Amino acid sequence: MAKPKKINLRLLVQIFFFTLIALISVNKTLAAASMGIPFLSAASLHALCPFGGVETFFTLVTTGLFVPKTQISAVILMSLVFLLALFFGPVFCGWVCPFGAFQEWLGKIGKRLFKKRYNHFIPPKVDRVLRYLRYGVLVWVLTVFIGGIFGSMVLGLWNTQTNNQDSGGKNKGDGQKNQVQIEEVSD
Repeated sequence: MAKPKKINLRLLVQIFFFTLIALISVNKTLAAASMGIPFLSAASLHALCPFGGVETFFTLVTTGLFVPKTQISAVILMSLVFLLALFFGPVFCGWVCPFGAFQEWLGKIGKRLFKKRYNHFIPPKVDRVLRYLRYGVLVWVLTVFIGGIFGSMVLGLWNTQTNNQDSGGKNKGDGQKNQVQIEEVSD
């Protein structure tokens, strides 16, 4: 008797989320042509992407405002992704994220095409050096992020102080105008 075939749960979850995200993306275009999928009419990619949560968190810390296109669910999803990664590793990227699934599927195609040469295109010496590049990128991202937060705070304080100076009433209301400009730029 033949053994029953195992169901690959991870692959099924990847296909489900890849298809869901693809349908939501296509539905926006279809809805513009009045041919949208009814049960996806209110779905938003901004609510499902944890990177929207990162953008919203950064804007919230620097300006005190939420990004208008991003829902609070993106911030909650970002927090959930960080907690899952902390305890279980890259679960989100390997199971839910359509980019992670697509990258994995391309890797499987590469293994079939290149067989023994797969993942051996870069010489080992160069590979050992390049592995440390990710730490340089991490330092750069953290520097830009932290610098952006403090830079925005300092510029915001400077802008508020200069707008609050009494100069014959010329600067009244500029603080609100600048706040709206920040919101539009971070959009």
